[in-house]
Amino acid sequence: MQQAFDNLSPGGIFESLDLMATWYCDDGTLDPNGALSRWSRDMNEASEILGRPVSVAHNLRRWYEEVGFVDVHEQVFKMPTNGWPADPHWKEMGKLWEQNLLEGLSAFCSGLFSKAFGRTADEIMVSEGVLACVEKVDVG
Repeated sequence: MQQAFDNLSPGGIFESLDLMATWYCDDGTLDPNGALSRWSRDMNEASEILGRPVSVAHNLRRWYEEVGFVDVHEQVFKMPTNGWPADPHWKEMGKLWEQNLLEGLSAFCSGLFSKAFGRTADEIMVSEGVLACVEKVDVG
């Protein structure tokens, strides 16, 4: 951000986009103890431990202003992650995001969870689109 600010002429515009790796449900039915919620918390915690946070969008406005940008505008968009929306456009977007997430799920969590938590490949499982991030337990 500082580099962009330093290299823009007065009146210039800098635009960015970032995601939040935190899951919500409009109707409040997302189980806070369910697999998706646990995965979301683990992703955020692991990325913080490794110094590469995956959820930074909530900081962007403050960071822009700290480096000197003025007239900062922020737009927040919800992104569906399945085909539940009634609106055909958002239904299609949700289906595409769902496919993207399911195909990338293993890659998203394997490196983070093994490096940050010391989990083995067997403790990090993705099977048929169902995530099971198993906590490491001492059975001795």
